Amino acid sequence: PKNSIPVDFEPGNQLFVVPLDDIVAVFRDRR
Repeated sequence: PKNSIPVDFEPGNQLFVVPLDDIVAVFRDRR
């Protein structure tokens, strides 16, 4: 995802928070 935001929860673990719009767009594309 282009506008994914890196979020650090624990040292060495990086989660990417994606805006809801991008997630919805992905689900629409899969259908």
